[in-house]
Amino acid sequence: MSGRSPRKSRRAGDEDTSRTADFEAVPDEPPVLLGHYAGPNPGEALLHALAGCMIATLVLHAAARGIVLRGVSAEIEGDVDVRGALGLDETVKPEFLQIRVRLNVETDCSDAELAELIDYAQEHAAVTNSLRRPVPVLLEQVRTARVFRPLLGRVRAVCEGVAET
Repeated sequence: MSGRSPRKSRRAGDEDTSRTADFEAVPDEPPVLLGHYAGPNPGEALLHALAGCMIATLVLHAAARGIVLRGVSAEIEGDVDVRGALGLDETVKPEFLQIRVRLNVETDCSDAELAELIDYAQEHAAVTNSLRRPVPVLLEQVRTARVFRPLLGRVRAVCEGVAET
């Protein structure tokens, strides 16, 4: 599968057109799921997006508060019962059961200031809140001449033709 990033997005109520070129994110799966592990699987990409959003929001709000950060990183992991995603057990939901994030922050601010900053950033991180309070996902089906293409000798689904909004 591949997905292209739109060149335009909405931020702060205005349209952001600062991206000058598309980029392509190509997820993959391990061989047991007919992939080649040539990229992160979709679950790993979601976790990466969550960690990136938390860090970006933390850095933004630290700067707004005058808190100097010398370093920030995240360790993130999630638990998934793949039986749900594979349709092997209809009683198992195809979703993360739990996601754990450890933010490693190097700063001289007090523990209380850091705790408040992390809480505030967590409440204002868009990806975090989208996972906590899911938003509707609108899917448009578009028929194209090419729905499947061979990739390294295997057949993989392609997300071409999906309208971006």
